[in-house]
Amino acid sequence: MKVSISEVGEITMSHSKNQTKSLETDPIVDEVVTFNPMELEARYDRAEFAAVVFQNISEVYPIDAHIECKYTITAIIVPTSRDWVALFKVGWMDPAKDYVYYEWAPMPKDYEIGKESEACILFPSHRMPGDDGEFYQFCYVSSSGQIRGASTPFQFRKPSAADYVEIVDSDSNMLVIQSRTVYLQENLRMVESQKNKLLLTQEMLVKELDQLANHLEETKEELSALQIENDELKNKLKQGEEHILTLNNETSEMVLIQEDQRARIEVLLEEKMILETRVEKLNRELTALQSTLMKYHAQKDDLEGQKKSLEEQVTMYKDHFASYESAAILYGKQLQELQITIAEKDDAMKCLQEKIGKLTREMNLERVSYKTQVIHYKNSVDQVQLLEEKLKNAEDKLSAAEESRGLAAKELEAYKEIHARLTADIEKTKTDNHCLKTKVSDLEKDFQQRATIMKAELQETQENLRSALQDKEYAQMQKSQIQEQLESASTNSSKSESSMSAMKLALAQLNERLERKEKQTNILEKTLRMREKEFALCENDLKREIDDLKEKIYMCGVEYKAILIEKTKAQKKLEKVAEKKKSKMQRAKSEEVQIERTQTSPVASTMKMAKPSAMIEEGAQDENSNNEIQEYMDDFEQKMNMHIEKKEKYKKLYNEEKVKNRDLQLEMTEQLKEKDSEILRLRKKIQDMPLDWDYRLRSLEKCVIEKEAHIEMLNQKLRDSVKEKEALKASASYTSKVPAASSGSSDPSGTHCPDIADIDDVRESMDLLKIINSDIIPSAPSVHEDKYLDAPGEPMKLCPVCNKSFPMDVADLDFENHVMDHVEGICPICRMSKGENMTDDDFMRHVNKHYEDSDVN
Repeated sequence: MKVSISEVGEITMSHSKNQTKSLETDPIVDEVVTFNPMELEARYDRAEFAAVVFQNISEVYPIDAHIECKYTITAIIVPTSRDWVALFKVGWMDPAKDYVYYEWAPMPKDYEIGKESEACILFPSHRMPGDDGEFYQFCYVSSSGQIRGASTPFQFRKPSAADYVEIVDSDSNMLVIQSRTVYLQENLRMVESQKNKLLLTQEMLVKELDQLANHLEETKEELSALQIENDELKNKLKQGEEHILTLNNETSEMVLIQEDQRARIEVLLEEKMILETRVEKLNRELTALQSTLMKYHAQKDDLEGQKKSLEEQVTMYKDHFASYESAAILYGKQLQELQITIAEKDDAMKCLQEKIGKLTREMNLERVSYKTQVIHYKNSVDQVQLLEEKLKNAEDKLSAAEESRGLAAKELEAYKEIHARLTADIEKTKTDNHCLKTKVSDLEKDFQQRATIMKAELQETQENLRSALQDKEYAQMQKSQIQEQLESASTNSSKSESSMSAMKLALAQLNERLERKEKQTNILEKTLRMREKEFALCENDLKREIDDLKEKIYMCGVEYKAILIEKTKAQKKLEKVAEKKKSKMQRAKSEEVQIERTQTSPVASTMKMAKPSAMIEEGAQDENSNNEIQEYMDDFEQKMNMHIEKKEKYKKLYNEEKVKNRDLQLEMTEQLKEKDSEILRLRKKIQDMPLDWDYRLRSLEKCVIEKEAHIEMLNQKLRDSVKEKEALKASASYTSKVPAASSGSSDPSGTHCPDIADIDDVRESMDLLKIINSDIIPSAPSVHEDKYLDAPGEPMKLCPVCNKSFPMDVADLDFENHVMDHVEGICPICRMSKGENMTDDDFMRHVNKHYEDSDVN
């Protein structure tokens, strides 16, 4: 069974899930089988079997590493110092014989009865089995020899390179090689700790949210209470107004009473003195109110001054807006001028392209004429036999000219590439210019939109100011009316005190209204300042964008100038090349004329034979031309040698690179072949896996059959011994001999000794009972057996697997069925028991499904 690298991260979680699955599947089967007492007993045994839960059991363990076995002791079991944990091969039958290695189970720290506790045991690597392909499991064995917990199956394997991971140590900055499973387990722990922290933070946030919700409800309740108080105050105000009306009526009645009761003048004079003192107080209050009125007038003047300043600022903003509009118009004009200049440059480029086309046509015509001349020269070679050496020299010159023509063609191609690059640059500048135009238009639109928005906001603020001023004027009017009323009240103060209190209330309300209006004006002023700041920021941003656009336009102009300069240089180079070609063609024509003359001159000398001096001059000219040609050829040979040396160097480098590439190709092909062979081997292994599993299943089936035969033989021996000793009526009780905590060097073995009343019968029955229960529990080192003598009783049948006692009256078939249920009716992987409604085929399918899932994984 091979575990892929991508699934290593899920190993630790899968084992705990398998443990919980094994606990969850058992009760479902038990609910189906509810009426059978044997099934109820098996259910009780399974609950005891799941008393210890093993955690974080991996599917594969390396051979050369210690194994850390962690388990949880549930509240069902009470641990002792003589419990032990052993490693068993899957399919074991006898816990005392079939274990591979065991360790004494330590008492867990901080153990409390009735609560779960965790413990850990370290199994040494040198005592573990090798890479044999078999499945093993850990089992927790109690001091009485009962299996109280079993882990999921696993294997031992040799570690490969894929099982290790390279990690950079954060402290020492060094590479550390660590097991992949350990690394993944650490990451899993880190993730779990982070998850717990996040859960804690979530709980804290939920609590805070609840607190905020409670606070919100409290504030709502306070608001409702305040609204109720406000309603009560309004009601009180209405009552006060009604009381004032009643008092006014009473004053009128008092005036009538005053006319009727003139006898009470002394009392009225005293009241007059009191009223005079009150009038003096009211006069003081009037003076105070007048001073406040003066202050309000001063505030009004200040507000009018502020209004004027705001109007001036608005005019300033309008002027700025007009200046910005004029600047935008100027930029638009500059853009139009740039477009015109770009169009002119495009026309100039088209003219240059037409000139280049004309030049290429002239070059093609010159090439055709040159080819015709070469053909003519080749035809005339047969006629000229005397000047073959000169013609060879001329042909060398022609080859040199052809090479120069090739170089000129290459230069032309280079110039064409330069031309194409320049055109591409021009197109790019056009696109950039277009983008800049669009940006400028967008900025103008944004500026106009912002200006309209700011105008609307200014109008709103002006309207708010007007409304505030109107409210203030209205308040002042009311104040003047109140002053008039106060003056009239001061004259009529002798009439009643109630009217004065009413006037005081009205004054207080008006003062409150004035304060509200002042607050509103302050808020409007703050909003105006904020809007002004925003407008200034917008202006600065627009100025920056305009400056950036100007810089971009300037850079575009500089680039355009540089491109034009390069273009003019390229044109000049093309003109120079054309002039050189023309001069070369003229030289070639003059050389052709000289050759024709030389062709005609020897014929004339042979015909006439009368001009020896001309022949001498011609010989001297030929020698000069030969010397020039020889010098030219020497220079040409030197250049050719240089080119050949470079060519050889490049060839060597090319060959070296070729060899390197071949070596790399060979290495890669070998590696690919190795990978292919590995893939084929793995495919064969995958194909052979079902056969291997079938073989293992068959071996397990054989082992089960052998165990069944062994059980039958033991039962037969039991029956024979019971028949032989029917006269004996001694009861057998077994004492457990439990392993003590030691270093783990001795093998555990415990004997359940039958204590019979008669000592002679004990000796005779010991031989029989040792066959059955000799090695159920491993014995602990240096612990002596304790034997007890019980009262005589009836002999009992004992199950060799679960140590359950049966009376001698029970039928042999029932006893054998009970023993066979332990072996046949329990799944070796998930420990699920077979129910009555489950057939043998369904049970086998269930077991095979575990192996298929493990193959898939």
